[in-house]
Amino acid sequence: MKKLNIILLAALLAACSGGKEPQRVRIEFWTLQLKPVFTTYIENLVAEYEKAHPGVDVEWVDVPFSGIKEKLMTAYLAGTPPDVVNLNVDMSASMAGLGALADLDKILDENTKKDYLESAWEAGRAGGGVYAVPWYLATNITIYNKEIIAKAGGKVPTNYAELETLAKAVKEKTGKFAICPKIGKDTDILKYFAMDGARVYDGKKVDLGSPEAAAVMDYWKRMFKNEYIPRASVMEDHRVALNMFIREETAIFFSGPQFLKVVNENNPSLYKKAGAAMPIYGKAGLTDIDVMNIAVTSASKHKEQAADFAAFVTNGPNQLAFAHLVPILPSVKSALSDKFFSSKEGGIEQEARCLAARTLLKSRVLITGLPKVTQVQSILQASTQEVFMDKKTTAEGLASAQKEINALISK
Repeated sequence: MKKLNIILLAALLAACSGGKEPQRVRIEFWTLQLKPVFTTYIENLVAEYEKAHPGVDVEWVDVPFSGIKEKLMTAYLAGTPPDVVNLNVDMSASMAGLGALADLDKILDENTKKDYLESAWEAGRAGGGVYAVPWYLATNITIYNKEIIAKAGGKVPTNYAELETLAKAVKEKTGKFAICPKIGKDTDILKYFAMDGARVYDGKKVDLGSPEAAAVMDYWKRMFKNEYIPRASVMEDHRVALNMFIREETAIFFSGPQFLKVVNENNPSLYKKAGAAMPIYGKAGLTDIDVMNIAVTSASKHKEQAADFAAFVTNGPNQLAFAHLVPILPSVKSALSDKFFSSKEGGIEQEARCLAARTLLKSRVLITGLPKVTQVQSILQASTQEVFMDKKTTAEGLASAQKEINALISK
């Protein structure tokens, strides 16, 4: 009888539970173009998280960078968006504006939030919330050709006035250029404005009417008129600057530590005479930073677990391990405090990495959430050319560009 009662009790419990095991949580995690180079790293991350969280399964999906926005919107319309997604700052701001991302400021605990660099954490802010946590960072330093600068009798510039002095000396002594600035097809002119203190974009409209913006435009026009920068800098895209530096036609190139590997592969003799220095800061004492984010979608059925996984991917040990594989910078203080980012042992690339880590103290995302960036850049390139060719004054060129851009982004 006792045995029968036990059997009946077991049957009753099975009936109450539906005879099923506890439902497992499934999280879908999208990254941007990390396969196949980082397949092992991401798969190990997923395996480690699943081991520590036995009730959670993480499915990793890698998406080409060029197709992420369309794929994500298609998934939303189909009702099957990922739980966790890797986005850049502009995309996360855009998706947050559509209400597609969860506010992680309300989900993550304070200790987790405090470990992120403030500038990187703020890059995920949109409106009153934070809709993405920072993952890995990149910022520019000054990479230079020691030989050209020595022949010019100059020094590595620390500000734009010194860059103009060097440009004059390089032109006169070597016939080359100090720099090929990125003010052409995919122009960075808005970032130059912001580095000097102009508030270029307030989330709704562009403002190019500040004295700071005019002064920056006049600076580059003067450099152009004096033939201190090549005409190609205004006419072509960013590749011209890279190619000119590798061909040793320019003395300076602004890029991250990873560029030195490109130099070594394409011009080993240049690599041997390359130097690295802190970036040139604008008058506001700032330089730009690129942030790759991880967001949790608002449609996720498991926001708490998804946010926990996002925090896991971006924690100190995991970011430090990632930085050992690729020359990126972590977004958390606990990883940046590691000696890996202060030791000079390891040659020019390690020196460049340490310099880049130091720049994070004075770096931030200068412009966030600006829509239709490619079209905006085309308008700015055309305006810059008109100003440089004296077809319009600086004030006229900036005013017409502002009007055209604001009409574009308001549609």
